Amino acid sequence: MKLEQLKYIVEIADTGSISHAAESLQITQPTISQSIASLEKDLKLKIFTRSRLGTQPTEAGKIIIQQARVILSKVNELEEMISVQSSQLSGSLSISAIPSFSLNILPKALNLFKIQYPEVHIKLFEGGSIFTNQLVLEEKIDLGLTSLRHDSEIDPRLSFKPLLTSKMIAYVGQYSPLAKKRTVSLKEIVQYPIVLFDEGYATNYFMGEKLEKFGKPNIVFTSGNSESMKKVISESFAVGFYGDVSVQSDPYVLSNQILPIYIEEEVDSYSYHGIVTKKSLPISLIAQKFIDELRNQTESFKRVYNLQDYSKK
Repeated sequence: MKLEQLKYIVEIADTGSISHAAESLQITQPTISQSIASLEKDLKLKIFTRSRLGTQPTEAGKIIIQQARVILSKVNELEEMISVQSSQLSGSLSISAIPSFSLNILPKALNLFKIQYPEVHIKLFEGGSIFTNQLVLEEKIDLGLTSLRHDSEIDPRLSFKPLLTSKMIAYVGQYSPLAKKRTVSLKEIVQYPIVLFDEGYATNYFMGEKLEKFGKPNIVFTSGNSESMKKVISESFAVGFYGDVSVQSDPYVLSNQILPIYIEEEVDSYSYHGIVTKKSLPISLIAQKFIDELRNQTESFKRVYNLQDYSKK
C-alpha cells in the first residue's frame, strides 16, 4: 500500500468519478485505474463499484477511505511539524472574510503572521457570510471569517468559533437629514434610499425583511464591494447597514464623511463574528497558527476599543 493510492481513493470518493479525480490530481485515468486495481488486489476486496451514477465506494471501501483520510491527515501534520522544526513553515493559506474583519483585525493579524512565517503564501477573498460559508463547504478555502446572528444556526457541516459580538447600525452620509440623529428607527429609515450588500451577504436578507415591515424599501444599489457602497452613502441621502465593530477604524467614519447611527428597538439583536471551518476536514498547522494570531489580535482590538460583549447583556 502506497500513500499515492490513499490519495487516489480519497479523491475518487470526493469527486464521485475516476475521470474527475484524474483531472483534479493532474494525472491520467489509466494511472489511477491501475493503481486502484492493484490496491484492491492486494487487499483482496473491492473498494469501489462503477455504475451510471458514478464511482461509489463499497461498504468495505467506505471504511478504508475513512482510515485513508486519517492517515493522510497525520502525514500532513508530520510534514508540517518537520517544517516548523526547521524554522521554515511553508505552504499556502486561503481565507475569505466579511468586510468588518478585513477593515480592522485581519490586516494586523496577516502582517504579524507573514513576519513570523514569510514562506507561507496567503490568498485572501472578501465576501459575505453566505459566500464565505459556501467556499468553506466546497473546500475552496481553508477558513472563513464570518458573522452569525445570535438566534441563527449554522450549516451542520460547518464549525463556527466566535471571537466577538457586533450590533447592526445605520450608515448615513454627512449631508443626510438623519446625520444629526443619535438613534433612528426602521420606520424612518424606510423613507430614504437604501443600499444593501448583495446576495452573498446575510445582511441583504435580514435587513430586507426588517425594512419591509415598515413599507417597501427603495433599494437603489446592491453590491459586494463595501467601498463602493460607502462611496454612495457618503455622497447621497442613502442609508446602509454595517456592524458596529467596523466603526473604530473605518476611514469614512473617522473623516466624518459617514455618520454611524444606532438603530432603535426594532433591531436589538446582535451577531457573533468568528471563524468558520469544515467539520470533516482537519485544521492544518498553518491555519491553526494563523487562527492563534487572529485570536491574539481580536483580544487586543477588544481591549483597545473597550468593545462590549452583547451576549452577556
